[in-house]
Amino acid sequence: MLELVADMGEAEQMWSALGALGVGNWIALVGVLISLVFGGIAWRQGHAANGRAENAENEAERLAKRLDGLGADLKAVKGAAVDTRKLAEDANGISRGLLTQVQESHDVDWDGRWEGNTYAVWNTGHDEAIDVHGFVEIDGTKREVQVEHVGAGGVIRLEFPEVVRQYRKDMREARATLKHTFVAPPGLAGQQTWVTMRLYWKSKGGVAHKHCPNDFLHDPDE
Repeated sequence: MLELVADMGEAEQMWSALGALGVGNWIALVGVLISLVFGGIAWRQGHAANGRAENAENEAERLAKRLDGLGADLKAVKGAAVDTRKLAEDANGISRGLLTQVQESHDVDWDGRWEGNTYAVWNTGHDEAIDVHGFVEIDGTKREVQVEHVGAGGVIRLEFPEVVRQYRKDMREARATLKHTFVAPPGLAGQQTWVTMRLYWKSKGGVAHKHCPNDFLHDPDE
C-alpha cells in the first residue's frame, strides 16, 4: 500500500513538472518526439535501401560471372564446331582421293635409250606424268631428275659424256687385246652398262606412282 502511495506521488510530481513547462515547451517537446520518430523511420528505410542496393550489387556480380561462364561455354562450342567441320572436310577429301585412285585409269611407262652421249628416258604410255622426280645412275655416275610434267611420248634427256668416253676407251682396249692375242677379254662379248633408275610421279588425279627397275643396257654406240 505504501509503494502504491509512493508511485502515485511520483506521478503527481511528474505531471506537475510537465504542467510547469508551459504551452510553448510542450510544443517543442512534441516536435522533438516527432523528429525522433520520423528520424528513426528514415534511418530504418535508409538502412533497408542500403541493404537492397548491396543485394542488387551482389546479384549483378553473380549475373556477370554467369555471363562470363556462358561466354566461355559458347566459345568452346564454337571451337568444337569448327574442329568438327574441319574433320568432316578432311574426311571428304580422303574419300575423294580414294575414289579417284580406284576409278582412275593411268597409263605411263618408261623406256631408257642411248642417244650418243645422252641417256633418254621416254614416256611410252598414253597419259601425262606430273611432278616427275628421282634419278638415273649409270656405272656409278648419277643424274637427278626434276621435271614438272612429261606428256605421252615425251622424253627426259640426261647427259653422261664421261660414262660414254670411259665405255668407248674400255672397248678400244679390249678389241686391241683381242686383235693381238685372239683371246677376248672377259665381258667383251656382252659388254653392257649398268643402269639404276628411280622415277616417281603423280597422275592428273594426284595418285602417286613409281618406276624402279634395274636394267642392263647394251653398247652406247649401238
